[in-house]
Amino acid sequence: MARFAKIDGSPALKDREATEEIDRFCRERLASECAVERLAGDASTRVYYRLRSASGAVPLVLMDTGRPIDPSEDPFLKADELFSRLGLPVPRIVQVFPDEGRILLEDLGDVLLQFQVDRSSEEERERLYGRALEHLVLLHTDGTLALFNAPAHPAARQALDKERFLFELEFMLEHYGRALRRAALSEPQLAVLREWFEWLSAEAASFGRVLCHRDYHSRNLMLHGDELALLDFQDARWGPVTYDVASLLRDSYVSLAEPFVERMLEQFRGLLLGRVRSVAEGNGEPLGGLAPLLNDPLEWRRRFDLTCLQRNLKALGTFGYQMVVRGNDVYLRYIAPTSRHVRRNLLRFPQFASVLEVFDRSGILPAEAESGT
Repeated sequence: MARFAKIDGSPALKDREATEEIDRFCRERLASECAVERLAGDASTRVYYRLRSASGAVPLVLMDTGRPIDPSEDPFLKADELFSRLGLPVPRIVQVFPDEGRILLEDLGDVLLQFQVDRSSEEERERLYGRALEHLVLLHTDGTLALFNAPAHPAARQALDKERFLFELEFMLEHYGRALRRAALSEPQLAVLREWFEWLSAEAASFGRVLCHRDYHSRNLMLHGDELALLDFQDARWGPVTYDVASLLRDSYVSLAEPFVERMLEQFRGLLLGRVRSVAEGNGEPLGGLAPLLNDPLEWRRRFDLTCLQRNLKALGTFGYQMVVRGNDVYLRYIAPTSRHVRRNLLRFPQFASVLEVFDRSGILPAEAESGT
């Protein structure tokens, strides 16, 4: 059977041929005539389609991974299963087609948190982000215990560790710094950055290991009725307790006022501390080390800010790669706000002055990141 990932030609031709292939798939494998709508995807190679049956049945979403999948090992399917068991709102799996690498999912709609934020009242914004934080508390506590007791789970075999963080920072330097920003770095400048990359990677990786979503931001949270559902969780893995909340509150895709960020961060610390105290008794090993950190607001904030630095620099690497390697300019608009996050967090640490100087002199951080435009 033809694969979307293997179709050659112009983008318009690719889209048309891909849609025709999905039409055939619906007739042959679903025994149904469907109206096929390609949906806006993410930074991965997965492709999503909304299928509307001629019978008038409820629409479904088809995920095309572009490769055969093993349901017993597929990270998306196994994470969906685990998250569902925890009581987290995720799309229901309707049917899996392993040979075609396609998964038929419940359709949760189109209302991403990214687009809901600006049209929400302050009260509604507090409610939505409060709900997102409640999901994280459950993921980081009950989810951590569940994963700790399931060492064969795909998420348990991966981690946001020093090696991964260091790879992401070097990836940023290559695809964003050199390729997109055309930064020319001297040997002394490279030495400053690489020494700091080593330190930041080791430091961030030490911040208490929990089960993480890995891409917990406003483009992966969908408003579905009154609930906030989780999307794009196939990269779930062990990671620092500050990682997902950094992704959410220092989001590249929405601008949140600093008082709101501080309020939500403190709310999360309190919620997480309460749940850790509740479930850690008798389950000391996975969660026992979190309480001292959560009881120290200053250290908690320091670790949050450092995690934000790593996470936002990683995002810049993704944006550069999407543009330079894949010719996808969708993410260019998010470079300036992400760069502002990086600059502001660097300024919180006077000891990072030499790093900021290298970013400025080389042009890695754009000038608009200073002005806030």
